[in-house]
Amino acid sequence: MAPSCRFCLPHCWLRRATAGLAAATSLGVPLTHRDHAHGVVFITGHAKPGSAGHDWQLLAGTARMLGLTLVIYMGVATAAAIQQQLLAGGLPASTPVALVQNASLPAQQQILTDLGQMTQALACSGLGSPCVFVVGDVVGLAASYGDGLGGWMEKVEKVERRRAVGA
Repeated sequence: MAPSCRFCLPHCWLRRATAGLAAATSLGVPLTHRDHAHGVVFITGHAKPGSAGHDWQLLAGTARMLGLTLVIYMGVATAAAIQQQLLAGGLPASTPVALVQNASLPAQQQILTDLGQMTQALACSGLGSPCVFVVGDVVGLAASYGDGLGGWMEKVEKVERRRAVGA
């Protein structure tokens, strides 16, 4: 790698990124934003069998109080319980949610909804595992980035094609 590029990321970095970062990036959604979220929590949507599990109500209250984005992995099977507990913990039903299946892969599918409609939207969409939930006000920025994944991936593909031909 050239000295001037020692901090550059490989052109395929998104394919190697964690699914939570890839899901948000593919939608053009920052996980933090000075007007919407001051931090992010990455958490699994299920617990080890036999364990007490997550305190989703406490997490919801903390996220609301501190302005946090929640990125939930592997939550499809427990989506209804997660939704119920986040609402009970104080997150408004209007909280924006992105559900992203196969983040950053050619088969990626996503829907934008809100916390109050999350499980209904998930059921109607036919999305399944692997799916990442991004919960928080930053998801509301997705609409301001135009056509989301399609346009973004086209730009990445054009850059990769230019690199491949040396242009």
